[in-house]
Amino acid sequence: MDIEGVRRMWVIDVHHKMHISEFPEKVVEDHINYLTKLREDRTIMANGRYVDGSGGLILLPDCPESVVQKVIADDPFNHFGQSEYVVREWEGLLRKREDG
Repeated sequence: MDIEGVRRMWVIDVHHKMHISEFPEKVVEDHINYLTKLREDRTIMANGRYVDGSGGLILLPDCPESVVQKVIADDPFNHFGQSEYVVREWEGLLRKREDG
């Protein structure tokens, strides 16, 4: 069903197996740099951490699932092996931009 104003996106829900404060600083730095590059090249729309240090979310535009899986595969947190990823396809309603 098509609904006007609905935008299909992907959500990656990242859960850490240990508190982020226990991750090596280099892994965290590499992860931040990785996501910054993905935002700059518009592979992802947004990302952010949970304030309790348990993980975060990554939001991608509508794209092939293979792109989503590559984002996860290349993530330094994934290489560190202490994060789990839940992928969901999501239909979000976005507020229209107001002029002025």
